[in-house]
Amino acid sequence: MAESTSFQYTSRLAPDEIRLLSLIPSSTNPNLPLQFSLQTTTLHSTGPPTAPYIALSYVWGSESNPLPILINDHPHLITRNLHAALLHLATNELESRPLWADAICINQSDETEKLAQIARMADVYRGAERVVVFLGPGDAATDRVIPQMERIGGDVLAAGAMIFRESDLRAWPAFDGCERREEKARLRRRLEGIMDRERGGGLFGRGPGLDGNAALDLFARPWFARAWIIQEICLAPEGEGSLTFACGDRRIVWERLWAALLFLALWILREGKAIGDSEISFLRSLRLKRFVWRMGMVPRPFSARAAQTLGIRKKYLQGDLQRSLKGLLISLYVADSEDPLLCRDPEDKIRALRGLASDGEILDGLLVPGISWNLLCTRLARHFYARGDLDFLSLCRHRSTALPSWATNWTQQQRPPWLGYTSDGGATQLFHAGKGTTARVYTEEGDEEMSVLCLEGFIVDTLQEVGSEWTADLSEDFSWASASLRILELDRFLSISQLYSPAEKRAARWRILVADRIVNDLQQPVRAGTTQAAEASFAKMETIITSTLPGEGLGAWYYSYRNTLMSLWSSRPFLSSKGYIGLCPGQAAKGDTVIVPSGSHCPYIVRKSGQPGANSSLANPRAPSTQVPDNITGEAWELLGEGYVHGVMDGELNLGSGAVEAERIRLA
Repeated sequence: MAESTSFQYTSRLAPDEIRLLSLIPSSTNPNLPLQFSLQTTTLHSTGPPTAPYIALSYVWGSESNPLPILINDHPHLITRNLHAALLHLATNELESRPLWADAICINQSDETEKLAQIARMADVYRGAERVVVFLGPGDAATDRVIPQMERIGGDVLAAGAMIFRESDLRAWPAFDGCERREEKARLRRRLEGIMDRERGGGLFGRGPGLDGNAALDLFARPWFARAWIIQEICLAPEGEGSLTFACGDRRIVWERLWAALLFLALWILREGKAIGDSEISFLRSLRLKRFVWRMGMVPRPFSARAAQTLGIRKKYLQGDLQRSLKGLLISLYVADSEDPLLCRDPEDKIRALRGLASDGEILDGLLVPGISWNLLCTRLARHFYARGDLDFLSLCRHRSTALPSWATNWTQQQRPPWLGYTSDGGATQLFHAGKGTTARVYTEEGDEEMSVLCLEGFIVDTLQEVGSEWTADLSEDFSWASASLRILELDRFLSISQLYSPAEKRAARWRILVADRIVNDLQQPVRAGTTQAAEASFAKMETIITSTLPGEGLGAWYYSYRNTLMSLWSSRPFLSSKGYIGLCPGQAAKGDTVIVPSGSHCPYIVRKSGQPGANSSLANPRAPSTQVPDNITGEAWELLGEGYVHGVMDGELNLGSGAVEAERIRLA
């Protein structure tokens, strides 16, 4: 008989222990609360667990209006999402195996136990017999589409789709430069055959074999945007069926769900391309109707988050996932996408990486009980800078007023840096402004809050004039007017500068416009100055700008150059006092300073703390002013962001020669 007092945890878990929740078989009466027993068992870092169990991955959801279950005969309130998961798993999975669910199996009121268990999450999911993902209750649409995806996903897997890697899909459909190119081209043709088979229309007007709307609705469910799921699905045991997705009473294994999503994305791309390729409005209308017939849906936004989430397990299993903490932060939280990973508590965005990161133990000294989110971000940033990762200075554009200007605000999705990363950031290093120097970061006495970053660097120049801000985003239409203005302003600055030769000025026009960076045919970033395509693209763009119908008759030539220009969102051209020309952050203004930190791949724009932006007609009226904390004395600077400075990006300043004296630069 149930007790009236609420369930209480009797003891704190030992380092090698976890709790497991077991269903009491006779408790599935829908009119009574589900009944469970909660026992402690041993879980070692290596070897099988003492008892086989299922690990649950789900969304906590709202904590309002919780529902009761019984644990060891005592009532216990849980979120409605977790209750729905237990209810749907009770008649299948939980009849034979106990369950690990974080909200119950970890005492959420015991911060010490919670932090210790977070450090063991990798062991929990790796040690499970299988992991079950609960996407939420089902409905008529999910009951219809999940069997469709299971069937099509099986066909796609049978065709050999697992050989695809992320780089292959970027090179679709020609696979230029990819390994096993011919094999992948044959696979593409097999997938296109499945598309032809599944599409709607035809003589009898049949519907498509896959309900695209229902599938996209499923992939838009909140689970796919949850930060904790990354380690949960990556660390699930290998083997088909070891990671299963549940939606209501329907089930589908990860392999087939991933394959079905791949198929749907490529299918939409194929059918949608026929619409975009037509420049005649009448043909576009006909092709739009054909898209609707074949797909059973009108074109709609396709979130990349589900593809990234499901695909990250494949990258992990194939060894393609950058597993350092730095690499995970960049791959998960830095993107132009508007679909950020979310957490209930902001610090969980960092905690969620503890078990997956190959160097996750560094977080053990940071994730101490009671630490504030702001201090965690600050200490994490300082850790990276101390070991030489100065490229994180480029990830401070979306900042919080509660953080120093140099600390990345991980509560927001960060935009990719204009100038990339150093070589250990998961990509080829393109720039070497601090060539021959080594990063040096100092600890400053009296800064208990760690609000000032003291590093070695070089003062290069000051901004004499800044141009207009580029505001069009990648998600918006290309702004030909903004492109025309940007070229005019650069030309005016080049006419004033005496620093460059005539030949250098001619090349500077098309190199500065895109920060000397473009994406090649393999979707890899390269220096614009190393490819003739960039110069030709600029010439074509300039021709179209001056034509009577800008934007008409465009081919595929301009997309890479144009998209690179658009990725420089919130940039401004500038002219420096010495005659350097480049790009600076949108909030920069006349009088701001260009620095190159020792060991940095690129320059940065800074402003003396407490100094407002210059009151120039071209200065940014939104330019902020940062005050130095009261306990810090001496000159300090506010970091505004990275800068492209034409003529210094390859070490031309010879900063490592000793001819130029480095100084300590204090960022607040």
